[in-house]
Amino acid sequence: MNEIDAERRRNTEYPLLAELDGEAILLSLATGEYFALNETGIAIWRQAMAGRGLSEIVSVLVQEHGAAPETALRDAEEFLQELVANGLICPHAE
Repeated sequence: MNEIDAERRRNTEYPLLAELDGEAILLSLATGEYFALNETGIAIWRQAMAGRGLSEIVSVLVQEHGAAPETALRDAEEFLQELVANGLICPHAE
């Protein structure tokens, strides 16, 4: 299974998300760090927090946001890796 698969992720530090005009700020309450999200980032975040897997996230980006499949896959993988690297999502314990 892909190490960044959102099916195995959960919200670890209860980050806050504030949206305005198609953009958002994600705040890690644990570190106080802010992360700017564009429309694609918001869509990926929402799907990941809903427990969707990588393939489901890519499908949403393609169907609802008109992204090319290759671009959607690359964007989702990169963003999920960034979320993991910053401690905003982590693997579920099995």
